[in-house]
Formats: sequence, structure tokens, C-alpha cells
Amino acid sequence: MNSPLARISLLTLGLAFSSHALASGTLRCNESIISEGDTTAEVLHKCGKPITIAESVVKEKQAVKVRGQVDVKQELTVETVVEYWTYNFGPNRLMSRLTVAQGSVINIATLGYGF
Repeated sequence: MNSPLARISLLTLGLAFSSHALASGTLRCNESIISEGDTTAEVLHKCGKPITIAESVVKEKQAVKVRGQVDVKQELTVETVVEYWTYNFGPNRLMSRLTVAQGSVINIATLGYGF
């Protein structure tokens, strides 16, 4: 296992796994990395403006305690505006779609090749 060939094989295998781990939940813009949890200001600074921004409203039911009453909950519907930012880096790279809510990236998805 101390042979140069074994060390090179292990190094190559390690690099393959580390680059795969980087691809999940991250986006490389120029020389910067965008991760889930980054703010929209950070994304705009590192990647510039996306080619498209689409919006939708997500409705979610939440149970909240009623003030002054024990074990009584009221169900409320909370609406959150979610944005979908699409980045196109050209025909030799995969496009990415960032899901943004309340000023932060909550998901990064890889799409097909750009144009």
C-alpha cells in the first residue's frame, strides 16, 4: 500500500469523492461557492443576476398555541413567497436553479446543459 501507484489511486479516489460531495447542495460561480443558507446578496455578488426569476406562493398550515389557554391550538395558513433563480453558464456547463425563500437559498438543483 506504500507504493506510488497505490498512493496515486487513493488520491484520485479521494478527489473523486470530494468533488462529488461539493456538487450536492452547492453551486460554483466563477471562483466562488454558493451553498444552501447563503443570502441572496451573497449570490448576486458572487454569481451576478440569474437569467430568469420565477415566483410562487407556498401555503403551509401551522398549529399555534392560543394565548392564555392550556392545550388549545389554532391552525393558521402561512403564505411564503418562493423564488426560483435559474443560472445558465453556457453550453459546456450544467444550468442551476436556486430556490430562495425569505432572502436565503433553501435548495440548489442541477438542470440540463445550458445554451
